[in-house]
Amino acid sequence: MVDIQQLTSKKVYESLIAMRAKESSAKVKFTELFPDENLNWKAISKIPFLATIDSKTRIFQFKILHRISFTNSNLFKMKLVPSPLCTFCGIESESPEYIFCECKNLNKNILERFLCIGQQYQLIFDKPF
Repeated sequence: MVDIQQLTSKKVYESLIAMRAKESSAKVKFTELFPDENLNWKAISKIPFLATIDSKTRIFQFKILHRISFTNSNLFKMKLVPSPLCTFCGIESESPEYIFCECKNLNKNILERFLCIGQQYQLIFDKPF
């Protein structure tokens, strides 16, 4: 029991918030995807602010981190696109993990663009493909 004399509005507010708070769905999903990893969420949440000062890039990183980017699999569930397959290859269901880690077509396109930018600025690259 708490002594009524020591009870403050701040303590009441904190206890109400603690009862209502739950883990974000992004934390739950990433913990399911990477069960063997000890994810440091405090450091992860700082990445968009440390990586760039461009606000659009920060928003994009925030959306990816919190799994609120719209992919074909999400849009298909909302009946907004005819297929959940990847826009770039059409082979697998499109998810953030698939787009950025597994899709061979997208990874090749990103690498080609990177190489073109490097050549424009006279950087030296060996073409790996």
